[in-house]
Amino acid sequence: MTRADTIHSHTGTDHERISVNTSAAQSRLDGWLEALERLRSVPGSHRDARVLREQALLMLRCGEHVLDELCDRGLPHCGTPPHERYDSSDLVNLALRCGSRRSLPELGVSFVSRTARATPLDWVSEHRWRLGTRAFAEHGPQCGESPSWSFRRPVPEAFGGSCLEWVEGGTVRMMQVNAFPREHASATLDLTGRVVTRGEVRVVRSSVLRELYREVLETMEFFVLPASVETDVDSIVRAKGADCVGIATLLEHECRRAGYRALARRGYLLGILGMGEHCWLEVVDDDDRTKVLDPTLPMVARASAQPTPAFTAFCLGSISNRLLPFDCPVRASIVEHRCGGSVMPSHAITVVEPDDGDRA
Repeated sequence: MTRADTIHSHTGTDHERISVNTSAAQSRLDGWLEALERLRSVPGSHRDARVLREQALLMLRCGEHVLDELCDRGLPHCGTPPHERYDSSDLVNLALRCGSRRSLPELGVSFVSRTARATPLDWVSEHRWRLGTRAFAEHGPQCGESPSWSFRRPVPEAFGGSCLEWVEGGTVRMMQVNAFPREHASATLDLTGRVVTRGEVRVVRSSVLRELYREVLETMEFFVLPASVETDVDSIVRAKGADCVGIATLLEHECRRAGYRALARRGYLLGILGMGEHCWLEVVDDDDRTKVLDPTLPMVARASAQPTPAFTAFCLGSISNRLLPFDCPVRASIVEHRCGGSVMPSHAITVVEPDDGDRA
């Protein structure tokens, strides 16, 4: 090979590399734009645009130029860059369909998909966890009169586990917490704890409950509804879909209408890349035993290319070792901040790590 040939070959390779990189970047942008075209944005009457730009970038992990392009193409927001705000439901629904495999909602979906492809033993064996939760209240620079926090206790013993520790204070680690710096919240609460979770295989005896589970799986789509309507059954039916809150609420309504004792419960879905807060249905079956109906997880898992029939069947009645129940029905909040005589908007970030060498 002559020197001229060598130079030509390297030049060609560089052009090809540049072309490939440009094409990959365009493909990523195209995925976001396609997701934007399919986005069913939150109606203005229910819009709650409180997510700051830096929070949106952390959630989407798409780069500022992509976010700017999405805004230019019609992603709903209020204000102008760099001080715009977004509705969290819009951001989550956009991310779930963008195909980037990098956004936090997609990482949550991938965690569920990996769990669904595991073995039944992986769904019921004992796990020990360390948890840290930081709750934020969003209001003005000063708290109102008589500020207070309330936080529901975890009740893993309801599913055969145990709560080893649950205290205010401690250290909440991992970088996600830094996405919500204290200057954006004039009140915070830190809690830490250690819990043991266990699962159990349980079979649903009632043909009515099995049919309700099947119908939800076949007719509903997974996406996030705004908080103002996420427990409104009529809104869920009209939307033909919801997230775990709405699905559990709908199932609770239908099971009670069929004469069954049912409770939609809030809790945590645990895992290093877990989804944080989660909701499911607990219903008393024909054999007087409580069964867990959780069609949301199979709905999320089916986004994977691999079918997961065993996991779908497991979520009809059985208890997963990834579920940490709280003493909290679906229409209540695990964490709440009050000041000035009112309940203030708040949210919580929970981080999890295995305890005593356990692995997620």
